[in-house]
Amino acid sequence: MAQSLLVHTGNLNASIWRGASWKPNQSTEEEFCNSITQTVSGVSSETLPAEGLAAVRHPSAVQTIVEAERPSLSITVKVFLNAMHPQSLKDAVGNVLSELKVSTIDTLLLSLPLPDDEAISKDTVYPLWQAAEEMHKAGVVTSLGIADLDMNNLKLLCSWAEIQPSIDQVNLASCCVIPENLLEFAKSKDIKLLTHPDPKVLLAPGAISTCIRTPAANDGACFQPSWVARYSTIISCRGVVQHKGYVAMFQRTTCASNGTNGCH
Repeated sequence: MAQSLLVHTGNLNASIWRGASWKPNQSTEEEFCNSITQTVSGVSSETLPAEGLAAVRHPSAVQTIVEAERPSLSITVKVFLNAMHPQSLKDAVGNVLSELKVSTIDTLLLSLPLPDDEAISKDTVYPLWQAAEEMHKAGVVTSLGIADLDMNNLKLLCSWAEIQPSIDQVNLASCCVIPENLLEFAKSKDIKLLTHPDPKVLLAPGAISTCIRTPAANDGACFQPSWVARYSTIISCRGVVQHKGYVAMFQRTTCASNGTNGCH
């Protein structure tokens, strides 16, 4: 059975997602978990290749972007990484571009699996930022942003970076009031501070898995995410979200329990 699984939920704003089984006002983790689970719910191992990479797309919700509409849309992609691998970042962006049938995105945001209140390491973080800078230089990404860096770590990143971040996302769950030193530093570097509700533990080991059932027995092959990319497109002149969805790469692993199909 395939060792890697690419899952695309399609547009969560599509009417197919507005049925009785879809809960409004979900947290980021709930939204991701439920949309992935429903996307793979009808998939059997019989339909997947025996080796390599398999792709599962929601049969009714996948929508590509019409070329004529692209100039009026602003596309933001936030990548949640499970490990500090530059190639994973490039793969995430490349797969979103492919799934949406576009050649560029406007904003790329990085969410890194970093411990709280620890200084970031140039050896681990800078190669990732360099990968983002390469995509910026290639014209694939217009602006770069980072999530959950305090003033000291944001200052470190800016000291290394050739291309400065234009956004630093701040999670108000861990910071009720944005610190004054962060406000002052961001202002001095013309960095926008934007709040967000996304948990840093979205990809915590063992927290999220998805199972593909096997038809011959009451068990499944489980997959853990290596990266998740959440995309959104906004109609620039109206501020209306037209598309929102997840593209995620999973790697096959041992099931936590037999007969499970979903997140646990």
